[in-house]
Amino acid sequence: MGRGESNGGARLRALVDMIPEGSRVADIGTDHALLPRILLEERRAAHCIATEITPAALDRLQDRIGRFPLPATLELRAGDGLAPLLPSDRLDVLVLAGMGAGTQVAILSSPLRTGLGSCRLVLQPQGEPAVLRRWLAGNHYRIIAERLQEIRGFFHLTLAAIPHQRESPADHPVLFSEDLMAAGPLLVRSGDPVVRRFWEIQLHRLRRLEAAGARGAGGKQAAEDRQQAKRVLEALPTDAL
Repeated sequence: MGRGESNGGARLRALVDMIPEGSRVADIGTDHALLPRILLEERRAAHCIATEITPAALDRLQDRIGRFPLPATLELRAGDGLAPLLPSDRLDVLVLAGMGAGTQVAILSSPLRTGLGSCRLVLQPQGEPAVLRRWLAGNHYRIIAERLQEIRGFFHLTLAAIPHQRESPADHPVLFSEDLMAAGPLLVRSGDPVVRRFWEIQLHRLRRLEAAGARGAGGKQAAEDRQQAKRVLEALPTDAL
């Protein structure tokens, strides 16, 4: 799922930092099982389940880590999405990283999720964060942490969400709900210079797209997205500048 050792440090650390100590964790689509191994080595997690979608993928994972003895607190399982997980696993955290937001939403929409109890979700979507945030808001999850990282010229989002009794729509004195879904309800208040840089780059890119497709549907969409980027930039805190 794109979480090999070359992608290592910063993105993995963002995931680790959003997992409470002592948690029982399931890493869906674990790839090299780096995250579970770090969690257990650092005693951050009490137990980890690492899954891959097929037995063949699981065999490849076992071959990759075969030279390392697996601790009893790490289980490897094969299956699609949430299928390998059981209520008896008593999970505290579900991690989905290295996949598109649409794939994450499809996995989380499974009826199997409700049988796993009130798990914290730690998510690292590849693109379309608004799709993921809308799903969370519509399924009674509250975002409690968001982090945007710039690594080698690319931006990566990590967020954590917990089940909430009532849907709590994102609110802001200036921005529309859809602006917050695109920008992140916590990120827009964070004062993080990485967030400002991301939206400055977006605004520049959208201006070019709008100019290139001014007479077509692409130009109209770019104009709408540019207006959104402009609103977000104007709403970001300036005290960190």
